Amino acid sequence: MPQVFSSLKELIDYCYLCPICNERRMLDISIGPDNELELSSFKIDQNDLILNGWLTREQIGTKSTVNLLTGDFETLIYGGFDAKYDLYFYFYAKCPRCQSSFNSCDINLYHFDKRIEGPLDMDQETRYVSKGEITFSLDYDYPNNKLTIGFLGAKGKDLVLPIIDFDFSDLDKLFLRLKTFILFS
Repeated sequence: MPQVFSSLKELIDYCYLCPICNERRMLDISIGPDNELELSSFKIDQNDLILNGWLTREQIGTKSTVNLLTGDFETLIYGGFDAKYDLYFYFYAKCPRCQSSFNSCDINLYHFDKRIEGPLDMDQETRYVSKGEITFSLDYDYPNNKLTIGFLGAKGKDLVLPIIDFDFSDLDKLFLRLKTFILFS
């Protein structure tokens, strides 16, 4: 189940599609270093991700354009300021219908080689499976290979397991399986 994506485009496509209800998730991006750079806006334009930021200490705007297919990027720092900033960003997506969410790992932009560095992989994901008044949360911690199954509304009933690749195509069957896991834990 944990995936390493071959391109930013593939990662963004995963972010947008909710695996539970197949609705379009809302996408947000955070950038850093946190105390040095703030995101003012972002835009996905065909095969480019455009990140407009603000260097807080220098009060100068930045624009980074990342090619979603190749990972190549350019950063423009306005006002002739000639600093080289390494930065990172990550994606956060949340489904407005079922509240399932996803976080990518940090994606690093290093000015030395003008390419993104590190694997394009998953960090955390939360999925909710409901039937009637009963809801289970599935909290995936991909770097640590942990899955926490929670029964919402019941304290102390969380079950922590290695990540299991559940089939989400039949939610009724999955619901019964989760109920069995919690019952016998």
